[in-house]
Amino acid sequence: MAVSNKYINAITLVDATDGSGGLGSNYKLPSLDSVNAPVTISEKTVGLSASKIYDAGVDLTGYITLSTGVGSETLSYSAATASAKDVAEKEQQKQPEKPQRLLLNGPTKK
Repeated sequence: MAVSNKYINAITLVDATDGSGGLGSNYKLPSLDSVNAPVTISEKTVGLSASKIYDAGVDLTGYITLSTGVGSETLSYSAATASAKDVAEKEQQKQPEKPQRLLLNGPTKK
């Protein structure tokens, strides 16, 4: 869900540092309000994955990796469990012809 009705409420123009010759004093800022300087803040999708060795349980505490993709920002979690304790369902237990990988945070590449 994007957050609206936000706006830039403080900004200072400075001279260009890329050699283009732009001077901050050559420009005038508009009134800083939601009409002239709107900002839309959208949510960021969290990366989520888990990996653990079979132990006959569904508890994933300590095996979860969360990534925000926003600088050094981190998230915590609690009460993580797997949907099943088994490595594979009975009909899936035969050896696959080629190794396969399960990605919880993106599409599977073939």
